[in-house]
Amino acid sequence: TAWVGLMTRGRLRAGERVLVTGAGGGMGLAAVALAVHEGAHVIAVASSAARLAMAVAAGAQETIVIDRDAPHFDRRDVDVVFDPVGGALTIPTMLVPIPATESALAVDLASNVTSLSAGDSYTIVSGDTIAGIAATLGFSQQALLDANGLQASSLIFSGESLNLPGSPAAPTTISTASTGSSVTIMNEEMRANASVIVHVGHELGVPSEGIVIALAAAMQESTLRNLTWGDRDSVGLFQQRPSAGWGSVDQLTTPDYSARLFYGGASNPNIGRTKGLLDIAGWQSMPLTVAAQSVQISAFPDAYAKWEASARAWYSELG
Repeated sequence: TAWVGLMTRGRLRAGERVLVTGAGGGMGLAAVALAVHEGAHVIAVASSAARLAMAVAAGAQETIVIDRDAPHFDRRDVDVVFDPVGGALTIPTMLVPIPATESALAVDLASNVTSLSAGDSYTIVSGDTIAGIAATLGFSQQALLDANGLQASSLIFSGESLNLPGSPAAPTTISTASTGSSVTIMNEEMRANASVIVHVGHELGVPSEGIVIALAAAMQESTLRNLTWGDRDSVGLFQQRPSAGWGSVDQLTTPDYSARLFYGGASNPNIGRTKGLLDIAGWQSMPLTVAAQSVQISAFPDAYAKWEASARAWYSELG
């Protein structure tokens, strides 16, 4: 069905932009994977961050969390819409390929921005994407990603604020010529949380490599923010779940406590119930992403690797 819809009816070609609704379901995921394979740019639409995470894993480059009861899409030009959902979503998806005038888009976005200048912030609304916000506010997509410590595959949520490029508080990314890798520069919130992770690690006698692993894990899970939300009931720096026995929401949103849970060992607050890094046999000989995954048990076991260079730089700064 995905092949017929995209290739036969949609006549999809490499380089085209495809919007896929229900992107976290079986049909949607098949369409995402097929479109990515054919060289298209995929915009995934789903009703939750968890479902979109699956679409990102399948290769989607942009994501939109949609309210099923009040669907709304960022008005941008796309070449093909694959809609296996129908119903209330059909009309807004049909409207997506009709580009709005620049002035109309400016009015829509300006209402959410205190001032359209570097150093200010933008409040995300339902249907927004990084690409749409960046294009309308006059920034490059990469600049907006860098200003918020995000990746192209990162999820954004209605009600959150984005730092506009140039904000002194915003994290930025720099290239490391000697290794070819990039290092994300922490903003104040990230640095405060990273400092807690480093401090707790030293207090518990964790080797430096273990602290680096913890920093990379927290960056991947929460972008070093003490979140009160996440996939299902996940919360905190390490996105630990009360329902999985990690602790209460209050405990897991206390950075010092959540860091102790991640490290585990003899001082593990959950000793005998959850395993931390120090409870994993042979963790010191594992690649960083394998060691982090051994604690986090994530759906994306290789995702921690991309933060290794940054985590080592942060430890050098804070350790």
